[in-house]
Amino acid sequence: MGEETSRHQERVVLFAENALLDLAGIDNSTASMWGEGQAERYLSFLRETLSILAAEPGIAPIVDQRPDLRIFTAKYRKRRTAHGHRIVFREIENGIEVLRILHTAMYWPDQLPEL
Repeated sequence: MGEETSRHQERVVLFAENALLDLAGIDNSTASMWGEGQAERYLSFLRETLSILAAEPGIAPIVDQRPDLRIFTAKYRKRRTAHGHRIVFREIENGIEVLRILHTAMYWPDQLPEL
């Protein structure tokens, strides 16, 4: 698992292997579609969102039928119709463990059976 120390209260963000693969895919697809600069800005936005979630995991609702999981929808653009990514994570003692980062256009329950 990857680890990133958060700026909020020294909380940590751990990444499951699938979440790291999701991030690499987000970086590649964003760079391909919108350019390297936008990919860097979007990944920075996601890192800040993860840092906030590590400090305040309760802002994300619990997943029905999976009380050990939380899911938060991160939108770079705040328009109602804008797409973003759903961050699926669980709380750990000193932060969060990110399990998946899924585009909002995906039917996310199909991506969770293995968790």
